[in-house]
Amino acid sequence: IDIGSVYTKIIELDSRRNLISAKKIPMPYAAGSSSEKQKIDFDNFIKLILDCYPLRKLQEAKIALSLYSGYSTYTLVTLPRMPKKEMSFAAIAEAKRKMILSPGPEAVFESLLLAEKQVDKAYKSEILVIKTEKQSVDERLDVFKKVGVLPKLITTSSFAVINSISPEEILQN
Repeated sequence: IDIGSVYTKIIELDSRRNLISAKKIPMPYAAGSSSEKQKIDFDNFIKLILDCYPLRKLQEAKIALSLYSGYSTYTLVTLPRMPKKEMSFAAIAEAKRKMILSPGPEAVFESLLLAEKQVDKAYKSEILVIKTEKQSVDERLDVFKKVGVLPKLITTSSFAVINSISPEEILQN
């Protein structure tokens, strides 16, 4: 389920990741919300989704949510090569230091290794770090919790494709 600013796209795949169906529904906004900070009418939103897919089918499915990228801030950091777990922590710490708008206590971060390059006889890692406000994630989670559905994956649309592909598939291609 890709939650965009204008449309929400719902893609249904089978266990082998073959396309079963694809639907697009308009995002319902609450009456009277400002154009710059439109508030989603979440009751109507879940009703539109349930019109496409029965509740039982949603509850049995593995749901992945992709959040609209406009809710996020992105930065690229370059670090010396290090173990993956340490790299993620170091990249997020560096991104927090680099960001013009400092993240509040309610920000959540995700990182992705883009490339490793040799620079002056040393290996460097280029890492993309994305910051999203926790409130935007919680609002979307609450909608699904109301109907007994808990997404297995929540990501920004920037990471949606890479997170939906297994590492084996990436290496094959």
